[in-house]
Amino acid sequence: YIVTGSDHMREIFKTSFGVNDDRFLPTGVPFTDAYYDERPISFQTDIFPKGKKMLLYAPTYRDFAMDGLVLPFSKEQLQSELNGDYILLVKLHPAVKHLAKAETDGEWIFDVSDQPLFPLLSVCDVLITDYSSIVFEYALLQKPVLFFTYDLETYRTKRGLVERYEDIIPGKACVTQAMLLTELKQLNESANQDLLKTFAEEWNQYSKGESSLQLLSFIEHQLLHKKRPASH
Repeated sequence: YIVTGSDHMREIFKTSFGVNDDRFLPTGVPFTDAYYDERPISFQTDIFPKGKKMLLYAPTYRDFAMDGLVLPFSKEQLQSELNGDYILLVKLHPAVKHLAKAETDGEWIFDVSDQPLFPLLSVCDVLITDYSSIVFEYALLQKPVLFFTYDLETYRTKRGLVERYEDIIPGKACVTQAMLLTELKQLNESANQDLLKTFAEEWNQYSKGESSLQLLSFIEHQLLHKKRPASH
C-alpha cells in the first residue's frame, strides 16, 4: 500500500510507480500530524545571533552531484546585499552533510544537518528548497518559501520532475542567485501566504492531524481480518 496526502499526490504516484487505485491509502501522511500539535516546539535557538531572521536551506538529494555544494547566498551577500538581516541555516541529506562543514562559518552560515527537520521548519522565517517534497508539509505552516533551482534542466534530465513542476510549486523557480535574491527582497508575505494556503489545502487533502491514527487503524483491521478462521 501507498499512503497519500491528496488525490493530486495519488495521481503522481500512479504514474511514477505504475500501480492501481486500490493500492493507495487516503489516510494522509503521518509525519504531518506534528504540524497540528499545539504544544510548544522544543528547539535551541540561542546558538544563533539574536535579532536575525533565519533562512533555512534544505535542498534535495542529488546522486549525480555528491562532491559539491551550491549555496543560495554567500556570507558577503548576507552581509551586504541583504543588509545583515538574515543568517543562513544549511540542512543537507545525510549522504552529503559533510559538504556543509567547508561552507559554514558559525557566524552567518550554520550547519544544522544533524538537527531534526520539523523544529527547523517551525522556527525558520523563510524556507529555501528546490525539488524536495518538503514543501508539501511546510506549506501547512503558512510561511514563505523560495525555490533555488540552479540546475533545473540537469535535474529534469538526470532525475526527472513531475509534469508542470514550475506551475505546481507555490513560487518562482529561481535558476540563478540573482533571481533568488530579487525574490527574497521582494517577498510579499501576505501574498505568499495566500498562495501557500491554497497549495496546502490541495496537497494535504487528507493530512488533517490524525493520519497516524488512521493508518494504524487500517493496519489493525488488516491484521484482525487475517487472523479470522476461514468459514466453512
